[in-house]
Amino acid sequence: MKSVESEYKIADPLVVQSKIFEPYQDRIRAGISLRLLGNMSFEREPEATVTDRRLEFFRRMGISANDVVGMRLSHGTRIRRVTARDRGMGATNAQSGFLATDALITNDPVVWLMSTNADCAPVFLFDVKKSAVGIAHVGWRGVLAGFIAKLVARFVMEFGTNPAHLVVWVGPTIGPCCFEVGENVADAFRSAYAGAGAVMISKGKPHVNLWRAIESDLQREGIPDQSVELPMECTSCNSRYGSYRRDKDKAVSMGAIIGLLPGG
Repeated sequence: MKSVESEYKIADPLVVQSKIFEPYQDRIRAGISLRLLGNMSFEREPEATVTDRRLEFFRRMGISANDVVGMRLSHGTRIRRVTARDRGMGATNAQSGFLATDALITNDPVVWLMSTNADCAPVFLFDVKKSAVGIAHVGWRGVLAGFIAKLVARFVMEFGTNPAHLVVWVGPTIGPCCFEVGENVADAFRSAYAGAGAVMISKGKPHVNLWRAIESDLQREGIPDQSVELPMECTSCNSRYGSYRRDKDKAVSMGAIIGLLPGG
């Protein structure tokens, strides 16, 4: 495997940042809130409680809620391009976020794209030539539905992206150690990712390696291995991350944000 494996640099003790984006820190900003910052999803708690936590996350990221765009996740593959006109939508309440959407893209500066995750992969994309960014919430259903290919194709269509110029950070995600699945799901991954090491057997049960499946998809789309940063830690194993598999209805959904800086 040639992809860069993450050595998470935490400038703020409660915010995870990417090693692979460090050379572009004057052009973009991206980060993920750790579990101690609390649940960032509106699904399971009072809106006011979640809003307060989000505002603290935004403060730590050095951004304004008025510039953040959020989405109401559906574990699908819908992608929305957003502009400066959309700023503030879904930042501090669920109702105004983009409905049934799992990815946001933009080339407008100071528009902060937000997702949440608790085992599914937060996937951050940056076109270093066209100055465009995106964020996606990618779970196993999205992987099998070709979400990565659809994301890259949308960048090509909207921004004229050459996939070779994309830099991608795959944030903390459930690992193969903990992602036990049924035989039907395992068979689907075996078929779609033959030879990629996307399925392993542990204690007699099939486990899916989402990291390898996503890496395989990125390679297929022509993104250089050296431009991809993969997780090293499993969200379910490591208590500093939120995990639905580990905590069920008490799971903390982490916030994930990316945006272009002025002049980026």
